[in-house]
Amino acid sequence: SSGINAEWPLRPGERAKYESLIVQQVASLKQKGMWSLKRLPKVKEPPRMKCHWDYMLEEMQWLSTDFIQERKWKKASARKLAHAVAKVFEERAAAERKRQLEQEKKLKRIAHNIAKDVMKMWSSVEKVHRYKQESQLEERRKKLMDSHLNFIVGQTEQYSSWLVEGLSKQPDSSAMMTPSSQDGKVIFD
Repeated sequence: SSGINAEWPLRPGERAKYESLIVQQVASLKQKGMWSLKRLPKVKEPPRMKCHWDYMLEEMQWLSTDFIQERKWKKASARKLAHAVAKVFEERAAAERKRQLEQEKKLKRIAHNIAKDVMKMWSSVEKVHRYKQESQLEERRKKLMDSHLNFIVGQTEQYSSWLVEGLSKQPDSSAMMTPSSQDGKVIFD
């Protein structure tokens, strides 16, 4: 095998020549049985000594990982803080709702007590009104009874004056008036 020492990058015309030369070398190696169709195993490179550049690359890799971890930590911290702040505001809103419900209950109790007092007041007003009506009815009844009593007394006085006149006109004392009852009626003879 002849060694081709070509400079890279090749000029455009030389590149085709170089590729054809490589294809010819592969074909000749295949004819000799020195070219395998299988891939050759990778050869492990010998360890080399670390230099300043290697240490700098390791440091850059560590710093990159550290930045990524710090970014993740900051995001997690920010998420926790955001949840804590949201929880605080939710608790405040819940406390405000609870306070409003308590205020509504308190106002309802006050309104209930006021309504009860108003009902008591109207009940007492109704009792006073009923008492006034009853007293007015009683007064009318008394007036009617008094007028009826006056009428009866007047009738009685009239009958007694008639009786006195009738007795004074009859000088005859032998003719006494005796009551006789006929059909449940009293008749003076």
